[in-house]
Amino acid sequence: MSDSALIWDPHREELYAHDCGTWRRFSPVDGTHRTLRDAGTLTIIGSAQSATLCGDVLMDPGGSFLYVFGRREGESQVLVFDFPILFNTTGGSLGTVQTVEIDAAIMSALISNSGSHVYVLTGNALLVFKRNPGTGELAQVGTAGDLWGAEAMAISDDDRHLFVFDEFGNWTTLFQLDDPSNPQFLDTLPPFGNAPQPELTGCQVAAARNGLPAVDAFCTSSAFSVRWRLETGELEATDYVANWQQDRFNNHLPDFGFVRGMAASPDGTHAYLTTDDAGIVVFERVGNEMVEPE
Repeated sequence: MSDSALIWDPHREELYAHDCGTWRRFSPVDGTHRTLRDAGTLTIIGSAQSATLCGDVLMDPGGSFLYVFGRREGESQVLVFDFPILFNTTGGSLGTVQTVEIDAAIMSALISNSGSHVYVLTGNALLVFKRNPGTGELAQVGTAGDLWGAEAMAISDDDRHLFVFDEFGNWTTLFQLDDPSNPQFLDTLPPFGNAPQPELTGCQVAAARNGLPAVDAFCTSSAFSVRWRLETGELEATDYVANWQQDRFNNHLPDFGFVRGMAASPDGTHAYLTTDDAGIVVFERVGNEMVEPE
């Protein structure tokens, strides 16, 4: 399960691991959540032609549906599952709801905080799907193009702004989501003028900040922050760190290499990266508004 996509279910307090169609669940041994036990497999109910599809996993805010975003060269699929049967001590079941075909490789995907929409980023476009809260099914309702090289994205906590980043940190594009089905272009931030060689690469993941239209993006041995200034109507860079220079607190950033995954702490104060060369790297998200976890 070393290559599994992991997702924590806050509603059932369980961890799910998905490895190309193989699903397992892990439950806390006690109330501390420090130790998990293997709680068995999750079996698939219904016909899913691509049940073995590999990819990232997301859960809707209500905890009723799981979405697998499978990546393939030139084409992709989104699999939708629900929870029709209660879990027991030996496992549980997932019911097949829908398979969505996408004629492009999926680079990133997210569900809006309200759960009403799903945004899927391909290598050159942003696809918008409206989500049926009762059935979990997706229907495409919009698109935005001219995003060649797009790799990562993040949505503000009020669902009003969507930030898109390319793989090399050459640009950041901001969309306004007053109509969540119809993203409207706001601004593009060019490359960082003071970024020395080697240039930013591998910008795979990003996390929104709390209470502000601002995002932290993480790249190979580097990271940067951007913010939309409501008062001036401008997108601006607010911080930049890399292993070849000290940060503004005179700390040395380790050469952690390529970023494989990222999780933000529930209170918003830290970001945890899984990396190729330094294991798990922890960033303090200085200045991010602290939110008490529910």
